Amino acid sequence: MQKFLTIVCVLALLVPVTAYTVYAVSTTYARHGINSQDRRVKGQKGRGYRQPNRGIGYAYRRAGRSAGRGTVRFGKNAVRARPVRATKELGKGAGGFGKYTGVGTARVGKKIGRGVRRVSPF
Repeated sequence: MQKFLTIVCVLALLVPVTAYTVYAVSTTYARHGINSQDRRVKGQKGRGYRQPNRGIGYAYRRAGRSAGRGTVRFGKNAVRARPVRATKELGKGAGGFGKYTGVGTARVGKKIGRGVRRVSPF
């Protein structure tokens, strides 16, 4: 009797969840116009949409993230008495910081250069 009640309770919970999942998936496909033929466009890699040109702030933000990640990994490896690995991670973070700072600075120069028409030598 106890096994029967357990099975009934599990089925009572399982049926609504399954029905909702099927409904959610079907409405998602219908909403986005997705069917089995055109899920992937030929020549497209990855997820599909990617912002082609990110902004200046994104590059500087990524530089700070890289430096922060490097220092965190440095600290974790230093605590674990791994000085070589710690220094390597710090250097990788510093390298990413320099790289993305340069990318952001290049974007600033490009943006300013587009706005300037003529520059007089004096």
